[in-house]
Amino acid sequence: MRDDKIVTLPMVIDNSKFQKKEDNSIFTFLFVGRFIEIKNINLILESFLKLPQEKIQFKLVGHGYLFDELSSQYNKPNILFLGKQYGCDLVNSYKSADCLILASKSDQWGLVLNEAMASGLPVISSKFVGANYDLIEKKNTGLIFDPEKEGDLTTKMLAMYQNKTQYEQFSNNAYNLMHNYWNYDLYKKQLLSVVEKIKNV
Repeated sequence: MRDDKIVTLPMVIDNSKFQKKEDNSIFTFLFVGRFIEIKNINLILESFLKLPQEKIQFKLVGHGYLFDELSSQYNKPNILFLGKQYGCDLVNSYKSADCLILASKSDQWGLVLNEAMASGLPVISSKFVGANYDLIEKKNTGLIFDPEKEGDLTTKMLAMYQNKTQYEQFSNNAYNLMHNYWNYDLYKKQLLSVVEKIKNV
């Protein structure tokens, strides 16, 4: 198919629902999603436990068949299993976090990346997540890791936690990308371009 016959309709959310993150005294990593095998939550938590544990915590939002097993296995004061959240509760979880991690073994898109970035959170995403190309690569909004490479996620988490200058750049770029470009206005623009192409056939 010729390039001029292809139009991208972006995966977008209502960015206006999400508020810019707060400054936190404890650096908070966040997971939002279903507690199922493909989300690779074990890898996330094992990688987290290899980090220095002072002034750092992990919050996990969501539910699924692995919830009871994981919450029992990783029963630690700085690992918080918050269960299902919607609406204002979910917005506040993003707002009170510092970095979202999506470690999926396979993910066609990953809308939680949109939500996190709309809140100004840098992201660390598995190379198997579809949204990487549009939201992270060459955008300086976060880091991409290889879940099949031992220690790669821990390395990326440590870099996010320790490099404050890079972190602030990622945070600002993430927020600006979502609110100034990757939003309903872009979707509208692309949809109207489809209409124009049809009219001109």
